[in-house]
Amino acid sequence: GKKGGGGDQGDGQEPQWKTSKRAPIVLSDLFPSMKKKIAMPTPWTATAAPAEKERARKSDKNATLNPNAADGQRLIVLHRKEREGGKKKSKLSPLKKLVLKDRQQRQAAEAAKAAKEEARAAEAKAIEEGEAKR
Repeated sequence: GKKGGGGDQGDGQEPQWKTSKRAPIVLSDLFPSMKKKIAMPTPWTATAAPAEKERARKSDKNATLNPNAADGQRLIVLHRKEREGGKKKSKLSPLKKLVLKDRQQRQAAEAAKAAKEEARAAEAKAIEEGEAKR
């Protein structure tokens, strides 16, 4: 007959040890406590309500929502110092000075050109009025 060792019944079916159905193992059956869904805590920065931000703004001017989600504190106070004379104006770089100077010259040239065109238009109008009177 057939190759494959003992266990042949001779009715064309596979041996019983090959066809036995095995029940799948489900963890929730073994551990009933796992049936309850465990709620994973979401980081508060992801769900920070606008009301929380508003409360932070009202409670203290310097209190803001903590950007570090790993930290336990929701609100932190930023210790920033303001200058007495205001913010210092930074010096212009040589390139910025050139750009501003060039821009100023270009605007002056355009203004002069516009003034010349207006003068020519006024002169031409005056000539036309003079010829119309003749």
